[in-house]
Amino acid sequence: MLRFSRRGSTSWFTSNHASVQSNTAVSALGDVEVYDVFRLGDGLQLERQRRHGCRQLAPAGERQRPSGASWTPSARGHSGVISQSSPAPRSLRLKNREHSAQHCYARLRRAEHVRRAAQPHLNLSLTVARPQAFNIALMPTRLPKIVVTGAAGFIGSHLVDRLLADGAGTIVGFDNLSRGRLENLAQLRTEPRFELVEGDVRDHAAVSDVVRGASLIYHLAAQSTLRGALHDMEYTFATNVRGTFNVLRAAVESNVPRVVFTSSRDVYGEPVNLPVEEESPLLAINSYGASKVAGEVYCRAVRREFGLQTVILRLASVYGLRDIGRVIPTWLHQAQTGEKMHIYGGKQVLDFVWIGLVIEALVRSGKLDGPLPPINIGSGTGTRIVDLARRIGRLVECQPRIQLEPARSMEVNRFIAKVDRMRQILLIEPLLDPLANLAELVAVPVQVLS
Repeated sequence: MLRFSRRGSTSWFTSNHASVQSNTAVSALGDVEVYDVFRLGDGLQLERQRRHGCRQLAPAGERQRPSGASWTPSARGHSGVISQSSPAPRSLRLKNREHSAQHCYARLRRAEHVRRAAQPHLNLSLTVARPQAFNIALMPTRLPKIVVTGAAGFIGSHLVDRLLADGAGTIVGFDNLSRGRLENLAQLRTEPRFELVEGDVRDHAAVSDVVRGASLIYHLAAQSTLRGALHDMEYTFATNVRGTFNVLRAAVESNVPRVVFTSSRDVYGEPVNLPVEEESPLLAINSYGASKVAGEVYCRAVRREFGLQTVILRLASVYGLRDIGRVIPTWLHQAQTGEKMHIYGGKQVLDFVWIGLVIEALVRSGKLDGPLPPINIGSGTGTRIVDLARRIGRLVECQPRIQLEPARSMEVNRFIAKVDRMRQILLIEPLLDPLANLAELVAVPVQVLS
């Protein structure tokens, strides 16, 4: 049943992934791989050895060069060239090791420096290569207690439905009902495994109470709209930054092993290149994006300092049933009632993703064990905002009345997610048409969309 109460106001990658620094790469298990970097003509070559099926290489002094090869410094002094003569002097190889490694960094697009063998709680960048296969350890399929903050909201309520359908143990929802709605959870009134607690993530005592004994936390509670963040920056900071800190702190105090944090595409700001990779700089241009950047920073810091496994999912523009106040439900309501559809700027190209795919990503990221890098969750396909308006008009069988308005400076005009990590780590393939599920919203009564 839906119990309502008030409280307060294994192995990561076993191949193809490595981080390189000073000719040393570190795997998530702590195995050290030492790469011997050579320049062969115009390219780089990495020599490595495998021992007992693990990613482990022999020390630098024990590795062998190609038969009869010697090392000669290049004219630019960055690295050396292999020639078929006497073996290279070790002193020269050591002298040029740092420069060779720098070339290796650029070639492999590494994102973060690692100084020593990895521990499970370190914030490692595991993106220097594009892996083709993964060996990922799974957490137990039935967890005794899962906490979902923001459970009465758009994404949170769908996540609760999915977790219960998958046979999870006890699900505890935590929401202050500022944007969340009880009707989103009405179908769970008779569900004995679900309990809804009204509380605020800004209240550390309430958060600590609700997460006690949990095995997994999905932290979705946030001020999640740009206009809301603009109109009340104090609440946005307190909820998105302080609230995230409270959740992480309570998780550490209660020995919760894993927290999944939903971040946003707005952390990137206005990107320089499309599609946007996870290694792109975080240059938020609005208060909402800045608050999510701060939340990510705390997730990384707590993982390093206390060993809490944190997962960061950067969501694109999510749409689906139960959403309110965003562009798609707003335009559907306006089109069905004959109102004008206001477009601000009109040049936006955005990445829209169906709620079902987002929920699948949340569930899978919660089941994986071990450290994960930040992951974009999107369709990988851009949609022009004017094309979205026209498509909505066709679905509701009317000629849309579009009114162009001046662009708003706090909105990102272009975003398309690069979803390689989502494909490779979570094994999720996005739909070719990101708006394929748009028709499901047309049958929704107008009063629900509004």
